Amino acid sequence: GDGGVVRRWLHYEPESAQMSCTVCRQHARENNCNNSFVIGNETMKLETIREHENSKCHIACTSMSRAQSESTGDTHGLGANGYVRENTESD
Repeated sequence: GDGGVVRRWLHYEPESAQMSCTVCRQHARENNCNNSFVIGNETMKLETIREHENSKCHIACTSMSRAQSESTGDTHGLGANGYVRENTESD
């Protein structure tokens, strides 16, 4: 596993058996970047997901998404690289 990491940007489409990045789909054109997570990726491996979230395209799109969230007052914006760590410990 990945230690309780929640990737809010990761979307799975059962009909096509593809995963995609909602942040990159929204901002890829503005950042002049394209990758398999924009069009749909069929490689269901954690390594592929990690590579994407560390890609220049994803980081640029996440920064743009965060800036938009801050300017609109959205307090549910994405954290670094578009994911948040879920608290898995109980009190």
